[in-house]
Amino acid sequence: MLTLLLIIPVAWLVFAQFALKFRTEDPAAQRSFGQKGVSLFIHTYRVEGYAMHYVQTGKDTCPTLLFVHGSPGSWNAFEQYMQDKDLLEKFRMVSIDRPGFGFSSFGKARDLEGQSGLIGPALQQIKNGKPIYAVGHSMGGPLVIRLAMDYPGVFSGLVLLAASVSPYLEDPEKWRPLLFRTPLNYWVPGAMRPANEELWYLKSDQKRWSPNWRRSRVPSGSCMAIRIRWCR
Repeated sequence: MLTLLLIIPVAWLVFAQFALKFRTEDPAAQRSFGQKGVSLFIHTYRVEGYAMHYVQTGKDTCPTLLFVHGSPGSWNAFEQYMQDKDLLEKFRMVSIDRPGFGFSSFGKARDLEGQSGLIGPALQQIKNGKPIYAVGHSMGGPLVIRLAMDYPGVFSGLVLLAASVSPYLEDPEKWRPLLFRTPLNYWVPGAMRPANEELWYLKSDQKRWSPNWRRSRVPSGSCMAIRIRWCR
């Protein structure tokens, strides 16, 4: 019994270092998309010591849907949308691994301001003279709001899906620093580590930018109609 009690925590500690990363290797993702007749393009860049990663489907002559995933997660949370034939007729679709997740310097969490700064170069890269609509799910919601504030004029609209946008509706969760600021962090598996840390930053991030967001002119909503200009 004593041996078993020792084995279980050691096994979990090993498991926590390698499991639950919620990501797909690029070659496997490209094969999967290829089997459905969709080309998946991989893009990477480096900024402020971070290796950033995003993927793209569709034609460069189309308006863009920029998908931003929740916490934890990675770009492939939107995999089915990026393969959808109807959407591909109307949009180029881009899905990014947020900093600390997927293949964007996995494990290195940042607050919303830091994430926005790291994603900024990608926004410059995907500009094609057509409208860009940002779609943020869960934790991706407040991030697309931050992006719209930091890069005015880039987005034609925001779509917020089950987004965490009010610091006053979130639970205090004062236990979170006990994990990421102590050796207990080693016991937290995979993508749960950066998720735990960034969720602690979220409330203070939101309180800082809430007044500015109210003055934003970017159309947004939980459900928003988008007028499409067809691709050429």
